[in-house]
Order: sequence, then structure tokens, then C-alpha cells
Amino acid sequence: MKKLYFFLSVIAALAISATVASAQEADDCMLYMSYYQEYYKQGTKSAREAALPSWRKAYSICKPGTRQNLYVHGAELYRMLIAKNQKNPEYCNALIDTLVNLHFLRAEYYPKYADKAYAALSGDVNNYLKNDPAKTYEILSKVIKTQGEKCAPVTFVAQMNAAVALYKEGKLTVEQVINEYDTAVNCFSAIQKVDTTQKTRDLRATMENAFINSRVASCENLQDMFASRYEECKDNIDDVTKIVRLLASAEDCTDNELYLKSVTQMHKLEPSANSAYYLFRLHASKKEAELAMKYIQEALAYPELEDFTKAQYNYEYAAFALKNGYYAKTIEAANAAIALDKTLSAKAYMLMGHAWMSVSCGGNEIERRAKYWVAVDYFNRAKAADPELAEDCAGPISTCVNYYPDTAEAFMYDVQNGQSYTAVCGAMRAVTTVRTR
Repeated sequence: MKKLYFFLSVIAALAISATVASAQEADDCMLYMSYYQEYYKQGTKSAREAALPSWRKAYSICKPGTRQNLYVHGAELYRMLIAKNQKNPEYCNALIDTLVNLHFLRAEYYPKYADKAYAALSGDVNNYLKNDPAKTYEILSKVIKTQGEKCAPVTFVAQMNAAVALYKEGKLTVEQVINEYDTAVNCFSAIQKVDTTQKTRDLRATMENAFINSRVASCENLQDMFASRYEECKDNIDDVTKIVRLLASAEDCTDNELYLKSVTQMHKLEPSANSAYYLFRLHASKKEAELAMKYIQEALAYPELEDFTKAQYNYEYAAFALKNGYYAKTIEAANAAIALDKTLSAKAYMLMGHAWMSVSCGGNEIERRAKYWVAVDYFNRAKAADPELAEDCAGPISTCVNYYPDTAEAFMYDVQNGQSYTAVCGAMRAVTTVRTR
């Protein structure tokens, strides 16, 4: 019984001792916190240098998470030390390691302020580790994995620069760098839904330029990487979109079978006006007129398409149809463009003038030549809508006038100068005025 009593007494004594020690430690923590803050808040360089010994003591004895300012102020003090010791690289590296750790501790113990901690970390890494791509890549990859689209935009720029440098040293593969780029692009897209500032747009452009200029994503590299795995991933919209985006970012890499297959599949999995329009442009560039017109018509059918965009699409459709000899479709699309956006009137009238001028008409001499009256009508409308087009219209008008029928010839068909006339050429019909030479 005496032994048990003695044992319990020892335990109690140890517990009391630990409690006393813990209380003393807490008191010392507050004491040194108070000491360093008295100097720190003065703000001068000499005062902050005087704050360092007490800050270090507080940092060593205070429990992690005691005060957020211990990390915030510590970061500022360590930046001051780094600036002061530039000629001692070894010591500077140790200081930078501590600075990085302070940011991670702040993010860990104060998750509400993690965004600010990681933003400050990214800035410091960008400032102090420019010549150490391996460490920069390691630290910022961890931040991006943790924060994703919550990261400060500068984080993606610094990480991409580091990834490119490591690729050039043979320490990262093509695929690793491409995956980092894809992550950055997705995060920037999410960020820019909220942050539309020029600064963020510029940072995104800087990141993209670093990737593009590295030649990591050469067309050959991308095709080698994705050609074999296309069949495996073609039913996943994210994977297919990634292939399209990366091929489009590479120089001269949209004129290949993989790109066309991927865009077509993307449209199949998640059809939209944008993807249909893109397929129109692709097939148009390949001179596949029927397919191109199929997709532009599909794009125009989407009800959510804004009037401005729809007008532009119609104008492009009209120009493409004219170029490929679909004159009735030119008229239809050009009229639709004008109805949606009056600023396109002059250019659209020009297209319609050329369509009537080029169409082949049957019938007698007057019926075959009536198209030139209609063409001149449209060229005159184009000039009226935009006087700067007068010179462009002068040549076609002169050509059309040369094909006007003679007065005597018109008389033989019971038509005369100034008379109203309905010109009909296949699916095209227009009311015009008889003009003779």
C-alpha cells in the first residue's frame, strides 16, 4: 500500500511540475512576443534588427499557431535578413528555407488566411528562387496542388518558368510540362471568371508565352503523345478538350487528322455553337464546302447565340457561300447578317452584288442580263452605307453596265428604261429597275 501511495505521489508531482513548466513556457512565449513587437512596430530598420533576437526566442518556445503575426512579422524580418546577406549565398539559402516554412505554417494553422499565405509564398519564391528552378517547381507545385484555382496568378507563371527550365535540363518530360500547362490554363480560366483585370490577362499571356516559346508543345511532340492514346480517351470530354486546346496552341498544328478528329469528337460529346463554328472554319480551310456549310448552319441554329455573334457568323457564311458558288445561300445569309447588325450592311451588300453578278441565269436575253441591274442596285446600296467602298464598287459597276441590253433590244422584249422588273435566277428573286445602254 505504501508503494502504491509513493507511486501516485510521484505521478502527481510530475503532473504538477509539467503544468508549472507549461505555464512558465506560455508566460515566456507572451513575454518574448511582447519584447519583439515593441521593437517591430517602430518600423525602422534598426528597430526591426533589434526585434530579431526576441522574435527568434518567441518562435522557438511558442506553440505553433499561438499568434498569426508571429509568421507574418517573421516573414518580413527574414526578407530584411535576406537583403542584408546577399553576399553569403549559403546563409541566404537557409534564410529562404525558413521564410518558405513560415508561409506554410501560417497556411496550416490559419486556414482562413491560407490564400494570403500562399500568395505571399509565391511572391517570395518568385523573388528569391529564380535561379533554383528545382526548388521553385517543388514548392509551387505543392501550392497549386493544394490551392488550385485559388492560387495567385503569379504562382502559375513562376511554376511554368521553372518547369520549362527543368525540361531543358532533362529533368522533366514533355508530358509533365504539358500537364502543368493544362492545369494552369484551366485554373486561369476559372480565375478570370471573377478577376477580369488586365494584370491577370497579362500574367496568363506571360505563362502561355513561356510554354509556347519553350517548344515543348511542338506539333510533332503533341501528335506523338496523343495519337496512341486518342482511342482510349475519346469518350472523355475533358481529355478530348485538352488535346484540342494543346494542338491549337502549337504552331501550325491544326491541319492534321488528329486535330480534326478531336474537334469533331468534342462537338459530338458536348455540342455547342462554338464547336460547330470551329468545325465550319476547319472544313472551310480544307475546302470541304458541304461539310463546312453543314456546321455553320448548325452553329446558327443555337438559340443562346447572341445577336452580335450570330450576325458575324452569318456574314462569314455569306462570304464562304459566295466563294464556293452557293449564290442563293449568300443572299440569305447576308440578309440575315444585316437584320441582326446594321453595321455589316455595306459589306453584306457588296457580297450580294457579287452574288447576283456571278449567278448564271436562263431565259431570253433580257432575263439573262437582268441580274446585272440587281447587282448594281446592291453595289449602290453598299456605297450609300459606307462611302469608303465607292472605289471598290466602281469596277464591278462598270463591268455590269457593259452588260446592260441596248435600248432597241429591250424594246423588242417589251421592256423600257426605268420600268420595274422582277429578276429571277433559280432560287434568287429581286425587284429591280430596267436600265439600257
